[in-house]
Amino acid sequence: MEMAERGRISEGDLETLLYLVETGLEGGAGMDRALAVAAEGCETPEARLLARRMAGDVAGGMPLSLAIGRRLEEGPALAGTILAIGEATGRIDAAMALLRRVIVWGRRYREVFSTWFVNWPKLSGAFWGLVLLYALTPAEPEVGYFSRPPDQPLLIRLAGWLMSWTEEPLAWILVALLGLWYAIWRSRGGIGLRGAVRRFLLWLPWIGRYERSRLAADTLRLVAFLLDSPVPLATAFEQVASAADRRDLATVFRSAAPILKNGGSLSMALSVSGLLPHRVISTIVSGEELGMLQEMVMWLLETYERQVDQEAEVLGALFTGGVIIGQLALLFGLFSTTYQPFAWLAVL
Repeated sequence: MEMAERGRISEGDLETLLYLVETGLEGGAGMDRALAVAAEGCETPEARLLARRMAGDVAGGMPLSLAIGRRLEEGPALAGTILAIGEATGRIDAAMALLRRVIVWGRRYREVFSTWFVNWPKLSGAFWGLVLLYALTPAEPEVGYFSRPPDQPLLIRLAGWLMSWTEEPLAWILVALLGLWYAIWRSRGGIGLRGAVRRFLLWLPWIGRYERSRLAADTLRLVAFLLDSPVPLATAFEQVASAADRRDLATVFRSAAPILKNGGSLSMALSVSGLLPHRVISTIVSGEELGMLQEMVMWLLETYERQVDQEAEVLGALFTGGVIIGQLALLFGLFSTTYQPFAWLAVL
């Protein structure tokens, strides 16, 4: 079997490609023709090559959902699922519009935690350069009980301190006991270290509220798309649950699928996981009782998208301010220890 050549493009290029294909389909072009035209509108050569290859796959009879998974390296599984549902229901345009929306909101989520490390690379390089010079600068000798040998940089002293622990038998016993406890904990249903850290972050006031609002917006975005397709909700929920790359999103859809399969309402199904805000469930209940479920879901989605934007501004300001204060405190601490990062210039 011939191995498919995979490529990698940025999220911005993928968003542009999806928009151009969606525009071509709205103009009446076939999928292979829309991909070929979109290839000419992509800016980077990687995106153009990927579009041409997918156009050849689609011209040979392959669905776009399979072509993306075949050609796009590390492509999200959820994207293929959404496109497959769109192809099966004749709503491929709505599927691509949803994918573009998911990409945009994923980028907004990452931009919340962008500080001057990303926005100002020169300042970031200067900061880490000063820290590295401190780590490589020989230390002054000290007298007293906690004296250290002279002319030893911080990295060497730190490596020596770590090596000294390996010579202690009790340290290895402690590591073994901790590893055994962790293995038993995970085997009995423990959430793991990553899950524990995530639960702690969700407990914090601003971060927890932002994450719950973001989960609600992501869930409603998918539910609005699935309600507009003729695919049975239970089947669609199972497909989304198996392809979702986020554990909380997969949990919401996985726990809801059996309820829908047994004839339960959407509000009951979404309440099973306990991860969505009560406001989401109560509003969907009202929509079901009034016969306006689709309208209520769309209104909720717009509301939570605005709320996520507002909370992201607050959280981003807090995060950026905390990082900058911590960096300034670190530099102040370095210079308060008679640190002279450019003293070597006097020797030249």
